[in-house]
Amino acid sequence: DALRASFESPPADDRPLAAWHWNGDLREAELNRQLIELRAKGLGGAVLQARPALRTPYLGERWWDAVGYTVGKGARAGFKIWFQDELGSPSGSAGPVAPKHGQAAPVVLAAGPVHHAKSLVRNIIEVDGPAQVSLEGRYPAGEPVVRIGARLIGPGELDPASFVNLTKVPVWSCPTGAWRVFAFAVRTSDDRIDCLRADTVRRFLDATYEAYAERYGDAFGKGIPGIYFDAPHLAAGHLPWTTDLPAAFLQATGYALLAKLPMLVYRAGPETVRVRCDFYRVVAAMYEEAWFHQISAWCAAHGLLWAGHTEELVAYHPARQGDYFRTMRHAHVPSVDALGFRFARPRTVRASEIKNAVSVAALAGRKRVMARAFGGAGWGVTLGDLRRGANLLAVLGVDTVLISGFFYTLDSAEAADDWPSSYFYQNPYWEHFGAVSDYLSRLSTIVNQSRAATSIAVLCPVTSVAANTADGRPNTRAHEVADAFEAIIDGLFGRQVDVHVVDEAFVEGARLKDAVLTQGAVRASTVILPPTPVMSRAVARRLAALVREGGTLVAVGEIPSASPDAGGADRTLSRAMRELFGPAPSPAGFKSGRGRAHALPEDVTAALPDLVRILDVPVALASKSTDIALASRTVDGGEIILIANCSATDQTASVATSARGPAEVWDPETGGMQPLAVTGGRGRRTFSIPILAGAARVVVFDTTARAKAVPAARRVRSKSVEIAVDWQFALQAGVETRQGSVRKLELPVMRFADFALGEGRLEQLRDPRYDDSAWRQLWLKAPALDVVGNWRASWITGVRKPDGWIVLPTSDDHERLRFTKTLTITEPPIKAWATFSGVDRAAVYLNGTPLGESQEWNNPVTYNIMPYLRLGENTIVADVVRTSGAPISLIFESQIDLRSGETVVVVSDRSWEVASPRTEMWTGSGIQRDVPIVTWERGRPPVKPWGHVPLLGEPVRFPRTLMYRQNLPVGCVGIAIPVVKGEHGVFVDVRERTPDINGIYNITTGGLLSIEVEASDFSNGILAPLEFYTRPTAVKLKPWSELGYAWYSGTGVYERSFELTAAQAEGRLILDLGDVRHHVEVILNNRRIGRRVWPPYTFDVTGAVQKGNNTLRLRVSNLLTNEMRWRRDELHMGSPWHLYWHEDNIEPASLVSGLLGPVVLRIG
Repeated sequence: DALRASFESPPADDRPLAAWHWNGDLREAELNRQLIELRAKGLGGAVLQARPALRTPYLGERWWDAVGYTVGKGARAGFKIWFQDELGSPSGSAGPVAPKHGQAAPVVLAAGPVHHAKSLVRNIIEVDGPAQVSLEGRYPAGEPVVRIGARLIGPGELDPASFVNLTKVPVWSCPTGAWRVFAFAVRTSDDRIDCLRADTVRRFLDATYEAYAERYGDAFGKGIPGIYFDAPHLAAGHLPWTTDLPAAFLQATGYALLAKLPMLVYRAGPETVRVRCDFYRVVAAMYEEAWFHQISAWCAAHGLLWAGHTEELVAYHPARQGDYFRTMRHAHVPSVDALGFRFARPRTVRASEIKNAVSVAALAGRKRVMARAFGGAGWGVTLGDLRRGANLLAVLGVDTVLISGFFYTLDSAEAADDWPSSYFYQNPYWEHFGAVSDYLSRLSTIVNQSRAATSIAVLCPVTSVAANTADGRPNTRAHEVADAFEAIIDGLFGRQVDVHVVDEAFVEGARLKDAVLTQGAVRASTVILPPTPVMSRAVARRLAALVREGGTLVAVGEIPSASPDAGGADRTLSRAMRELFGPAPSPAGFKSGRGRAHALPEDVTAALPDLVRILDVPVALASKSTDIALASRTVDGGEIILIANCSATDQTASVATSARGPAEVWDPETGGMQPLAVTGGRGRRTFSIPILAGAARVVVFDTTARAKAVPAARRVRSKSVEIAVDWQFALQAGVETRQGSVRKLELPVMRFADFALGEGRLEQLRDPRYDDSAWRQLWLKAPALDVVGNWRASWITGVRKPDGWIVLPTSDDHERLRFTKTLTITEPPIKAWATFSGVDRAAVYLNGTPLGESQEWNNPVTYNIMPYLRLGENTIVADVVRTSGAPISLIFESQIDLRSGETVVVVSDRSWEVASPRTEMWTGSGIQRDVPIVTWERGRPPVKPWGHVPLLGEPVRFPRTLMYRQNLPVGCVGIAIPVVKGEHGVFVDVRERTPDINGIYNITTGGLLSIEVEASDFSNGILAPLEFYTRPTAVKLKPWSELGYAWYSGTGVYERSFELTAAQAEGRLILDLGDVRHHVEVILNNRRIGRRVWPPYTFDVTGAVQKGNNTLRLRVSNLLTNEMRWRRDELHMGSPWHLYWHEDNIEPASLVSGLLGPVVLRIG
């Protein structure tokens, strides 16, 4: 009954949280307005997140005023306020690492280098002996630590017996053979803190947590439930380090670290495994104590929950996160950053990304587990996407969703481009967002009040990864192990098999009884090993005991043969594995005691069918569809099956289960509950349930009651009538006028090009048939100055795109680039020139011959290229070097006049090829070296940040013709006199128009608006958005882009009437609107019927109709995507990061808007 009541009306604690991005100048009135909006839309609270675009000084008095005001307002409204402990990410510095907007320097970093992150770096000197080698000054940059020589006995393999300390040897007499000298030094990072140093973390606590406690401690645990931390990590360039690490290592292991350091880089016999495992174990312990335990204990002592996330990628855990299970157990609300919406298309949620945090929470007995979700999904994300993501999170065991983010403002590019979308008031769907909150709340209630029923555990292979982490990076084997681990979790999830993820500490310490390992909320009778080259002897003994009692062990891939206890080739461990898996490990398994140990191939895809067959799964899907996600959960007196349709088509889930008692289907969208017919008995029952595309259902069995027969649903025959005639349509935007239904709106964007006076035929440019698709979309927010130029070329750069499409803030961060372009000359030239410049220097070669070099980006150099050209293929190569902090770029333009009178123009654009030296890049899903690089057009001068650059030594010459074009929207009846500086004319199609005495250009016919401005200087042009007048007009159902509103984000209103007979009006009627992009509210006969924010767009209108005439009104809204497509900041047009969010990241399908139909009334 408690679960039923909570599902119908979810409690506040189960409601989603808003990641409230404070990214502007904070004002109390605006904060109050936004808080009221958040609460009204069903959110249970907000995490206050200071973002890089924040204008209010962080941790300054105005900051504290804004926080205090919000906390007070939240308390009075019953709206919980969480704090995030940092401005931006990662947590720890107590302020922005690159201060701007008047922000102060980060408190912890400003306290001195002792608090800065440290990493151990190395130079490797290759020596062929015998030789005399000078070692003086051959350390890498940093503070020297130790220098060790070692004999090389194979690729990457050292002889450990040959290690010799050369720290105090300035000149070394190298013996015969191939040797390597490892010179280690400590390098300090200026932008990260030392998370291994307890005193440093204490400074962070004092600067932030204590500061909050001093001001708002009375509200801790009440109106302020907790504090959220964001992505702390060990910022090691190579090996994580801190000053006390050697001493801590000696105390923990009993042997000295410095003498073994080469083993962290190269292999050196069996001992390498032990040294690497010991090193990363000590690092994890220091990280755990300094950061996690210290802050967690502080929060517990102050009545606060401590929530947050680190990084979920197991391959990088040893060097960047230590031991995830050891550290994250200290979080009171373990959390995960769900990156699948940010870095995957189609947007998704990966089980392997989520299960670590969910399992940590279960092992530690935590009451909640949180996912920060949907951030960085881009402006094209739909509410249907959010529903699908929420379904997956719930099936995976997440009960608290932190939706990222809700942007305080979009008033700057920096604010708007901070991993959008903003799910807040700026988006047209905001008025309907309560439906999303209710949906997520019901799912959270189900998950929070139940427990995962699975008894299957997958062992996290962090020990094997640590043993294969070389030079602070996972080697090939580490990646293979981590990839297989994730593939097992994802593959099983795709086959409707839920699992726990456990660590070695669980296997060692869990209570073993009746062939079940138990700790917290985790019960495991089956343990799956991913490829596990390394395992401790204690864990092996415990797994053997599990199998002897009747448990199941499945090894997928390599069976352990090395241990942290004895290093590589541990005979004791290998003997134990033979006893466990038998002399010939196989999928059929080897019986040991009452249980079995199975061995499967490392190819996870090939192994999955056998793996699923071996596992004892209480709930199974009859079909093999991977489009259905499913998980079984238990609750006192009942069993629950969560089922989600992950596909874009309707599905029927046929499920077999051992659950007893009567069953109901609960709908998280409506809160409705219906009896479910279940057939069969004797421990195996089946049911079938239809699930709409993207939807989820909760099947609840009451195990305390006896099952009853449920009558089959009666099929209802209906007759469909299409409402196919024209609809009256108008935008809801704008303001009313005194002319009846006429409204005044703004036209904020036009297509734009400029020409030298006399260049081009203006009558062609006015023609609607002229193709202006290559013209730029110009936001008319500000005067059009600094958009006029005379270059045909664009500034270009190289952009690294992880996975071939993603752009990151560092994607164009290069020191050197090489651009290449080929062109073909088919006849002798009579004149040819080339001009170019680079940021900061560019050297150009034509057919292998140096052409010249530019030294200053704002002073392009020009050359006669006639002597270098040849008939046939010609190759241009440009080497660009950056010497400053400016964005590396090239601009090149050439004109070749041929004897025939033809002209060949060569300009820098995206057709050029680009190459860059190999470099490492953190992509959000790991460190990659070979990230694809493509040529990216930053834009033509005067694109910012460079502005005007002279072409052939000449500035832009005036007068010039500025041409603006835009398709007139349907229903347009007039245009106000535009705000223009300069002589201009207004044309509709090809005919010039004149305004009437009221200053209105009356429109009766025509489809294209053109405004021509004769500019005498840069200040000329359209200075503000145009105003136009519309009235409702008859339209057929088609996308808004075909109605002249491709640029519009907001709400449009469709109206029409239809007739019903008395018999029809008395029957059951379903209104089906067909295809809607993307949200709709239905008003029928002045009665609000409801809203839909995702398909299907159907409404039961029974009882709302009448005999005779009925009036139907539909309010349809789209996404903010259409507006953000053109809403670009001229000061950031040269930034790939800016253009990525406004171009590359936007899917064309998300731009489709409006009521597309067909609209059908089903009667009967």
